[in-house]
Amino acid sequence: MNVWKLQNGYTIHSLLNRAANAYLISAEGTNILVDTGSRKNVDRMIDRINRIKEPGRINYMVLTHTHYDHCLNAELLNEIFDPEVIVGESEEEYLYNGFTPLPDGTRPWSRFIVRIGRSLKESFFSYKGISSNITVASTYDIPGCAISVIPTPGHTSGSLSVIVNSEVAVVGDTLFRLFPKTIFPPFADNVPELINSWKILLETGCKSFLPAHGREIDTALLESEYRKYNTTFFTSGTKPD
Repeated sequence: MNVWKLQNGYTIHSLLNRAANAYLISAEGTNILVDTGSRKNVDRMIDRINRIKEPGRINYMVLTHTHYDHCLNAELLNEIFDPEVIVGESEEEYLYNGFTPLPDGTRPWSRFIVRIGRSLKESFFSYKGISSNITVASTYDIPGCAISVIPTPGHTSGSLSVIVNSEVAVVGDTLFRLFPKTIFPPFADNVPELINSWKILLETGCKSFLPAHGREIDTALLESEYRKYNTTFFTSGTKPD
């Protein structure tokens, strides 16, 4: 389990594995859970949260977006820890209903997976819905600490990232690091928006970016990928395969 210790004493713990991660941020007595992992790992995640968190409850639960692999345990963790639930404004209804349509594929193989997925029953990708307490359409500052939740749309319309002390960003599926030499997500509803969100992340000043899927990403890799895909999409107008 990885731990990031920031300059001001804040900590970020990786709660699960690289395939579908969740993070716990502790800052000045405030505990923030980012995403909720898969059902098979929920007991382990709850145990780790209870061992890690500073005194007090989980104050906030940020859902970087409302796809099932990020929200499967939202209802259970909401019941246990009673946090303020934060979600992107455009996905508030999806969270309440417990279902978000599958995104488009960005590669030939992922477009094939999406076609198969959309042919299955909706219940396969559903979860128990919950109500949100805070919806984010522009920057939302967590009270009492140097943490902000910002819109980074593209993977989905309401995708969010959590900026911690301008050092580390927890980015959901806005970045993806399961495959070598790329951070380009295999699924995204709006690729130009996604690439622009990379620019927004670079402008935060963060030096480290923690995706929900895969390994930590540094500024140099994000800058390199931004230049590559920004040129590809906005100059040539073509999609890379």
